[in-house]
Amino acid sequence: MTDHTHDHEGGYLPVSRLAVAAAVVGVAAAAAVANPLFLVVPLIGVGLSVAALADVGREDAPKAGRLAAVAGLALSVGFALQSSVYQVVSLNGAKGRAVAVAEAFVVAVGEGRREDALVMCRYDALPETLMPQSSGPLDGEAGKEVREKFAKMPSIAAVTSCGAVEPRVEQARAEDREGKSWIVTLGIPCDQSGTGEVLLDVTVRRDPFTSDTDRWLVTDHELL
Repeated sequence: MTDHTHDHEGGYLPVSRLAVAAAVVGVAAAAAVANPLFLVVPLIGVGLSVAALADVGREDAPKAGRLAAVAGLALSVGFALQSSVYQVVSLNGAKGRAVAVAEAFVVAVGEGRREDALVMCRYDALPETLMPQSSGPLDGEAGKEVREKFAKMPSIAAVTSCGAVEPRVEQARAEDREGKSWIVTLGIPCDQSGTGEVLLDVTVRRDPFTSDTDRWLVTDHELL
């Protein structure tokens, strides 16, 4: 006890290992901004910082490192908040983009612009007998076949019968945490329907191969 008191009076205090760890984890918490999967890192940093502040504040065994503990806490909290805000903003942006593509797709079908609608589709939104083609599905006889089979798909035929109308967004829900795939439910006014409306689920997915242009494609369309 005497040696410890002497160190304290002389200004020499042992450095809290918890404080050092809190500062290191606080810096590493920056990873949470780039990837939400690392959000656990700032949470660990907050826990370490709180424990470190308690460790350096003990009256019976004071330690150095309060500044490091405070810095670790500030970094962890700051990066956690920044990550959360970024994810919310990013998710809302992705939702808006997916909804816009789904609406444009339905409007193109309703107005009879099938080629425009086809361009918005990935191969899995086309008739089952058709495979993706690197040169595009609209050339020559193959293109004619695509358009004919596309027009006969139940959801496409139903939307076409409604004519040029403005769809109403019922809801949009993300299929994954990153917001790369959305199911947009649209209500389409339709006199040809017994209920006066056609409900359609349009699945829109971000194309991972064109990240620079942020291209979104329709991957499914299904009547409800």
